[in-house]
Amino acid sequence: MILLDDNFATIVRAVREGRAREFASFAGKGTPPDPQSPETFVASRLDWERSKTGNSRALRSFYQRLLSLRRELPALVNMDKRGTRAWCDEGKRLVFLRREAPGGGLLAVMNFSERETVFTAPPGEGMRKVIDSSGREWEGPGSLSPPEIKPGEEARLPPRSLAWYAWSHP
Repeated sequence: MILLDDNFATIVRAVREGRAREFASFAGKGTPPDPQSPETFVASRLDWERSKTGNSRALRSFYQRLLSLRRELPALVNMDKRGTRAWCDEGKRLVFLRREAPGGGLLAVMNFSERETVFTAPPGEGMRKVIDSSGREWEGPGSLSPPEIKPGEEARLPPRSLAWYAWSHP
């Protein structure tokens, strides 16, 4: 049996070399933080007080909402990939993800463009919005997409934002 202490220097060197290769693509960013440095450890610790104010508070709340939707929506609880379909509109820089499961479905619309974009709801059921990253509660510019959308209806998304719509099955 090999003890970790006997190989510690080898492991540290391998991690440092791996980090250097990984960070090489970040041109102009300098050398990667040393994983054995106490300063790196301190700088990597979460500042829980910061998470209670400003954009950090909004981001934390946004993640909490995403996690609660993961527990609540049948399409996210059931991780069977057979009910998943993804497609994109390259010209508009939109990505769509549709998941269906017993009990309901989810449509995620993600705008990766630098401008407001219009999308058309795909065929299927009427859907209600469950989250919109551009909402003011997340420090966004304000939602442009409707609270409910029917198949074939158009909706708008601000730049670099997403909206999730859900529906239920009996």
